[in-house]
Amino acid sequence: MIGLKFATLFLLLIHFLNGEDLSSQKKIDNEKEFFVLTIPKSGTHLIMKMILMLTGKMYTPGWALVPQLNVFDFGQINGKEMEDVFLKAKNLNRYLIAHTNFVEGCELVSNKYSEYVKILLIRDLRDICISCVFHQEEAIQKEIGSSNFNEQLMFIITLGDKETKEKIFHLKKYAQLAARWRKDPQMITCRFEHLIGEKGGGSLNAQLNEIQTIAKSLNLFIEIDKLKEISRNLFGMNKGPDIHSSFREGKIGWWRAYFNEDHQKAFEKEMGDLQLSLGYTLE
Repeated sequence: MIGLKFATLFLLLIHFLNGEDLSSQKKIDNEKEFFVLTIPKSGTHLIMKMILMLTGKMYTPGWALVPQLNVFDFGQINGKEMEDVFLKAKNLNRYLIAHTNFVEGCELVSNKYSEYVKILLIRDLRDICISCVFHQEEAIQKEIGSSNFNEQLMFIITLGDKETKEKIFHLKKYAQLAARWRKDPQMITCRFEHLIGEKGGGSLNAQLNEIQTIAKSLNLFIEIDKLKEISRNLFGMNKGPDIHSSFREGKIGWWRAYFNEDHQKAFEKEMGDLQLSLGYTLE
């Protein structure tokens, strides 16, 4: 409670210094069109829930409209095909969300529609590794045979670009595309660790600031009461209308309970540079 009061005073001060009117929630100009790219298991359903509460907009999943990419593949997509996906979402008053295997197609479209706000969701890659194992245990068992959790985790860490018979997240490839996309100076980078809030082991101030940053990028002004309402309801399985989730636990630093020394060494070798390029540490 004290944290929430402090955060409220902090935000009021920011608004006052910026000369902003707190009397109502309103659009600064016109709400901007936007799309979202995420690394799988980085909190995709968390950001969808936040955006729904913030804008009232539902999502159009890119992987449902581009069969040759879906969630797992890294095939080619032409600009016209991707443009059709964008326009279909816009005509439905929705926004496009996809994983980072859609980067190339989204780059082609965003060059033409420069007014679109680009949002990228990232997370500590070690926590994503853990989430991938829990989420894909059955597929991993089919791929590598009978194995325990430690062996499955090592498989995910060291998978790299290897081909698999089963549909398994090639985390390194998604992270490489995210790191490239993050270099775009117009990209709004959203961190899972900031968005998750206190209930997920984060900070209330960081969560409120993250939501504020996204709202301002979309030309939306958000009342303090609305901001606090989003914060209170964001964490957990209560997803809101039509948001389906594979949300399991969503804690920061989850990996510490599962990584052993061998896992850590393998991770640093396979994805250490990517972890650093996304702004995370190896500690």
